[in-house]
Amino acid sequence: MSIELRDYVSNSGTALVLHGERELVNADLGQLRDFWEKQRAAITTVVLSDTHITSECFRHLTLLPNLIALYAGGTQVKEHAPFGMLPKTIEILNFDRTDVGDRHILKLRNLPCLRLLSLRQTLITDNGLHLLGAIPSLREYYLDGAIVSDYAKQRLENAIKLDSLSFAKALDFFLSAFQIGARQLIRLTP
Repeated sequence: MSIELRDYVSNSGTALVLHGERELVNADLGQLRDFWEKQRAAITTVVLSDTHITSECFRHLTLLPNLIALYAGGTQVKEHAPFGMLPKTIEILNFDRTDVGDRHILKLRNLPCLRLLSLRQTLITDNGLHLLGAIPSLREYYLDGAIVSDYAKQRLENAIKLDSLSFAKALDFFLSAFQIGARQLIRLTP
């Protein structure tokens, strides 16, 4: 299958949309090497949903230095996926309707910008949710149809709120210290 950049341009970059391309295989994504560096840098979103790709495609996604969103719902991505190969710029991951589960979820901690994770109808359990709570940047998640307890969901929600509150408190402290410093500076000036 030949991959071409379609003219899907959003405010944040270009999207490579291959949704539903059933003949798409991992090797096809190797064609990204043939794109110009400027073209690869412009791609911020990749939509591979409802294709036959597997987690092997992640090695090709490393060619996209500014990748922000990956939609791989309904693909053959398995629980043993090498999440560590995903670009560090990823903010949004969608693995709905895949066999992604608890194993290696911890590697998502290596994605410093990850703020939204969708794991609807996956194999994630309470143990995996506990690990997701350790992702400092995570702010939004979707788990409909996953086998998780309400208790684990609440713990994850509390971890996310606590992290957000900690950041807000740190920001308030910084601003307060800055204002005090600014007032003292004003007093010192003639």
